[in-house]
Amino acid sequence: MLFRSADEITPGGGTRALFVTSTSLDASAGADVTFGVHLTQMLRAEMTVAYNPTRLSSRVTADREGLAPVSVRENVTQFLLEGGVVAQPRRWQRRWLSPFVSAGGGWLRQLNDGRTLVQNGHSAYVGTGIYYVERAAHPGMIKASGIRADVRLQVVKGGVALDDR
Repeated sequence: MLFRSADEITPGGGTRALFVTSTSLDASAGADVTFGVHLTQMLRAEMTVAYNPTRLSSRVTADREGLAPVSVRENVTQFLLEGGVVAQPRRWQRRWLSPFVSAGGGWLRQLNDGRTLVQNGHSAYVGTGIYYVERAAHPGMIKASGIRADVRLQVVKGGVALDDR
């Protein structure tokens, strides 16, 4: 969350706050779809498309003229397109469990509802996780199904920035 005040210069050269604002990009849930293709027995290339609706929220307080605090929210839609590599060595596999490591990067686009705010950025990630794989009894078009759980360290640069960091 970022706090900023609007200051005016006083006749003596000093400053005084007219009001204070606090702004944050709200947390929210989104959805993503990942497609993968085996490059070798151990390596797989993946592409992910993610959609995440969120809000940019600002609150104005401590108004010098005594106005009541005001909150303003603006809807922001985030799109993320990522590509990466997953390494899943066979020697790590145990029956139905298959650990993996992953790394990749991507492109971020953020738009507000009126499309007057358009910000681009990029991302990079490293992660690890595990697949639970259930082999099909009679393999045909589908050879197996399963569940994937992973944890990532993700860094995003650019996009809606609330400060200089």
